[in-house]
Amino acid sequence: MSISVVPVMKEDDRIHNYQIPSDDCFAHLEVQFKFLQLSEKVEGVLGQTYRPDFKGPVKRGVSMPVVGGEDKFQTSSLVSADFLDGEARMPCDFVLLWFAKHRVLRLDHQKIHPVHHDAEAPPPPPTAPLVPPGTSKSDNGDPAVEQYRPFRRTIPVVHSKPPKRRSCCCKCFCWTTLLLFLIIIIIGIIAAIVYFVFQPKIPKYSVDSLQITQFSLNGVSLYATFNVNITATNPNKKIGVYYENGSKITVLYTGTELCQGSLPVFYQGHRNTTVMDVALTGQTQNATVMLQSLQADQQAGLGIPLDLRVRVPVRIKLGSLKLMKWKFLGRCNLVVDSLVTNNVVSIKSSSCKFKIRL
Repeated sequence: MSISVVPVMKEDDRIHNYQIPSDDCFAHLEVQFKFLQLSEKVEGVLGQTYRPDFKGPVKRGVSMPVVGGEDKFQTSSLVSADFLDGEARMPCDFVLLWFAKHRVLRLDHQKIHPVHHDAEAPPPPPTAPLVPPGTSKSDNGDPAVEQYRPFRRTIPVVHSKPPKRRSCCCKCFCWTTLLLFLIIIIIGIIAAIVYFVFQPKIPKYSVDSLQITQFSLNGVSLYATFNVNITATNPNKKIGVYYENGSKITVLYTGTELCQGSLPVFYQGHRNTTVMDVALTGQTQNATVMLQSLQADQQAGLGIPLDLRVRVPVRIKLGSLKLMKWKFLGRCNLVVDSLVTNNVVSIKSSSCKFKIRL
């Protein structure tokens, strides 16, 4: 048998709430046993676990398992076999007394061995106790004179694991993720407030008329000048729109640019409708093949498809707050009857799509 003393550290006291006083200390006794030539009928709280037919009553998953059954192995003394159930059998257990002054009572000269009882043999004479009755002396002194501190309750041995230290990269990643998550939540809350308070709507645009003042071929270059009449409507009650510099309007035919221009710089207030006349000019090189295709579409009477693209930088005004610059993108697919100089072109069909980007 080997015994080692393990002190209870502050971390164990904090985890298990032992409530150890500051002027005191607790310790665990770690006991290891090694048995030689045990009988199959070995008894005792510990000894019974070595029997071949032993079935443990301990439930799996219990944090503090207890075998139990100690009431069957109580004796009047350490070397006596008079158990409470009336049977005479020798347990293979040990009783360890560890006093507060770290004195261990060793009984090296009185070893305990299992004995086999013969049913026909007469009962053995009673053994004398280690200490005669009426005396208070022992090998370690007089317990009546020397006062020992009272025993404390047994503390289960549970060794706490040291806390794992996280690396700086892991901490930085966690804080960065948390910060981004908070920013997303704040932006979402602001967007929800703006939506429910101001109820923003995208402005509406329409191409009302298209007039061609120049559409002629000079050599292999095509010169074109269009006047486009555009209507812009702001349906918002509390939102205004600033049209900034840098806008661009382009007219294309089968992917080839015919002319381009820009919108005027102005402010459009709440629930306002503005009509704009925009002049578009352009020059197309090597336009002979394109002009032949355009004339073929015009002679077929199916109409001439034109693609009108708009890109306008705008600033949104919420009440008295002027926000950052946005890009307003629009695209209109037009079908006109002809492209004749000094003539108002009839628009057969028109479909427009708009979106806003940062």
